[in-house]
Amino acid sequence: MSAGNEDNARLFALFTQRNPDGTPRFSKADIRHYMPLIVLSTGIDITGLSDLQRVMSEFVAKLQLPADLDSATFTRMVQTYYRKHPPNPELERQFLAFCRSLARGELDAAKVQTYAKAAGIKLTDQSPMKGMTRPTGGMSLRARR
Repeated sequence: MSAGNEDNARLFALFTQRNPDGTPRFSKADIRHYMPLIVLSTGIDITGLSDLQRVMSEFVAKLQLPADLDSATFTRMVQTYYRKHPPNPELERQFLAFCRSLARGELDAAKVQTYAKAAGIKLTDQSPMKGMTRPTGGMSLRARR
């Protein structure tokens, strides 16, 4: 199995974990709630990914965004939303650990590109976060509390 396929399998395993009694460790609602932050933080091109497009459309509708929105305001609104509605802390912790394990503590662009290619995800400079600001240079995967 290639490294990319192993990483895909690990990511799938993270989202589909089971408790000892056989119930899902993370609910579909927990995963769906965290997904917009993942998409916005990574700049994943969701073109052709109808499930993710639907999740993002629902998220944008929840935020009730005005039509004339600048990127700084958008970033603040997303951060405020996740501050008020934090993701499942264990899901967030495990996903961040997964990202760190891929990048050995830092998001190395070459490694991220390799993983994305293996996963069939197209990363683009035209991500929804292009030009947006954050204290460390982009939106964090960690929800601000």
